[in-house]
Amino acid sequence: MSDDSPSLYNTYIDYDHEGSFDINTIGDYQAMQQIAGDDFSMQKRKMGEVLADRTFNVPEYQRLFSWKTKHHRQLWSDLQKFIDADFTTGGSDISDVFFSSMYFAVDKERETYEIIDGQQRLTSINILLRAILEHLQDIDADAIDSTSIANLRAGVIKQIEDVLYKLENVVKGEVPRLSLNKHDDNDDADIGFFEALISGSEKQLEYLCADERESIDGRRGDAKQISDLLDEFGISEEEKDSWNPPESKYIQIYDSNQRLLDAYNFYRDRVAEVVAKQDDPDNRALALINLSNYIQQSYHIGEFIIEDAAPDFRMQIFEILNDRGLELTKIDRIRAAVVNAFFDADDRNKYIRKWEDIVVAFATNDSQIDEYLSVYLSIIDSEISTVGEASAELTHAFGTRNIESNVQPRLNDLDEARKFLDRAHELVDYYKAITSDELEPQDLELNDYARRCQEVLVRLNDQRMNQWRPFVLALYHYTVTSASGNEAQFYATLDTIEKLNFRRLLVGEDPNIFQEIFIDAVHRFLSEDADGEDDSYELSQRYLISEMQSTTPSLFGDRFLDTITQAQAWNPPHAKLLFGKIANQHFRDQGTIVDRRLNMGSIHLEHVFPQSLIHDSDDPVWLD
Repeated sequence: MSDDSPSLYNTYIDYDHEGSFDINTIGDYQAMQQIAGDDFSMQKRKMGEVLADRTFNVPEYQRLFSWKTKHHRQLWSDLQKFIDADFTTGGSDISDVFFSSMYFAVDKERETYEIIDGQQRLTSINILLRAILEHLQDIDADAIDSTSIANLRAGVIKQIEDVLYKLENVVKGEVPRLSLNKHDDNDDADIGFFEALISGSEKQLEYLCADERESIDGRRGDAKQISDLLDEFGISEEEKDSWNPPESKYIQIYDSNQRLLDAYNFYRDRVAEVVAKQDDPDNRALALINLSNYIQQSYHIGEFIIEDAAPDFRMQIFEILNDRGLELTKIDRIRAAVVNAFFDADDRNKYIRKWEDIVVAFATNDSQIDEYLSVYLSIIDSEISTVGEASAELTHAFGTRNIESNVQPRLNDLDEARKFLDRAHELVDYYKAITSDELEPQDLELNDYARRCQEVLVRLNDQRMNQWRPFVLALYHYTVTSASGNEAQFYATLDTIEKLNFRRLLVGEDPNIFQEIFIDAVHRFLSEDADGEDDSYELSQRYLISEMQSTTPSLFGDRFLDTITQAQAWNPPHAKLLFGKIANQHFRDQGTIVDRRLNMGSIHLEHVFPQSLIHDSDDPVWLD
């Protein structure tokens, strides 16, 4: 910059545009990008005014639908006062409701309101109005005696439909005015979950019967049988007849999808209770009409509108609202940080898709995503010493600046951010394989040792001791992808880990004794691999044993033998696990296998172990 260029030191920025100074002046519009200005406005609006003739979209950086029953109860409690009120003149204490503030960024070209803050409330109101609409439609118009009430009913049905839906085109027909995050309203399919939920039984059946609804294993945590969904949607036998849905099929339902479905059933049940108080169709219709009008006319919003604002200004508002203490989860914050980091990048869609793939891998379950990312971070960051510490530092790692943390922020540089997400995306399938509750040998990318490794991993997961996961994840990935990978040594290392854990179980040690040892082991292993050590597997095995022996001597030598031989009873679950290991080894040596699902649950320990432990056997068998 030349010395005479306008700068902070030689120019006055004239915000009032007076221009009457004897010094160099420039207007504020010359000095900086105008982001909001007159296009940032706030006013109080009725709910009906907010909803009327608008299309709403939840942007990528927003969280999924997260309201739970407690939030819906709170919303309904205000309505309950109205429902129970005595409307004698001057006798009602029912007031208008301030429904907090909502922030929207307006896309003029698409005529779409991007929801920066308020999607939970807006989505819930949409579902509530849908419930009222369904009950109004269920009232037989011919059964209403009053012509005025019949006309009001028809008008309110049309008004709610106009609020909830718009005509997309002649092929698609009417679609919801509100579209949610892609996991709640999948834009890769012809019809998304929320669209189906709020559009009635025909759309719900279309969603459930769609060809892209792939069948999944019913034992998965995110699996739901179509017959159960038909019941929860409230679809009648008559409605099912023309579609013939595959009721025995299991499909994937995300946690946020289930929360939407729970909200739908909550409000349908509450509205049904209102309807059930009256036997007269006229009174039922009036109750629903008044309820809809109260929501739309007496609920008030502090509406903030941002028109034509730059994307980074929208993100600033979102981050400020986040810092203000809104109920955002850790994963919500990470999602926002990822989208913000790649906002202007040419490969933005590619890396947001990689993030979304990670989310989908765990069916949008925040705790499982957190667990995986914590394991991942503990592998790649040498400053991390436990998985718990990694979990506490996740938002710092998925950040753009370092705030009182030893953990390196990975999103402040795009090249670093790409590597960070690339590896997280690559490892997620390996993690899912080694932690699956229903792991089968064919799920592992191994050859001769697939079944042996599967047996150990199944038992380790059954033991509910997860400290091994960072080390085994890194080891498994290395074994599969590296030219130096060795299946036999991978199995030998798994076997060592399991034997160490069985020793821990038998003497009653807390699993936390493994915390730092496994994290240090993974960092050492990766360092040894980088240094070209050919025996890095064996070095890791020896390290695990030596570290455990020095930190927990009760697992070794005479102290170990004394502890287990002097025990007064076996812990049944631990004994079953130990017997499962011995049985698998025995049957494998004979060329057969034992299925834990068929056998271990029905084992009676008195048929395997004596009622009283034998302390003086001349030929005891110990874990190696």
